Amino acid sequence: MFPVIRIASLTIQARGLILLAAFWVASWAAERAAKRLALRGDDVYNLGFYGVVAGLLGARLGYVLQYWSELTRDYS
Repeated sequence: MFPVIRIASLTIQARGLILLAAFWVASWAAERAAKRLALRGDDVYNLGFYGVVAGLLGARLGYVLQYWSELTRDYS
């Protein structure tokens, strides 16, 4: 279980900070590699962002498809 960081009334889960840091470091490393290959760094960041958005949407769609019967039962 990951710890929770509390600053006054703000509560932040460490799991989200770890994922954010991992995404940032991976994007930074990919940008450096792209510059060595004479590619634009902005394109690498955009590709990473679109990959994260597509991954989140795909994960949610997979969850809905897996638990479709439970989700529709709650609304009927």
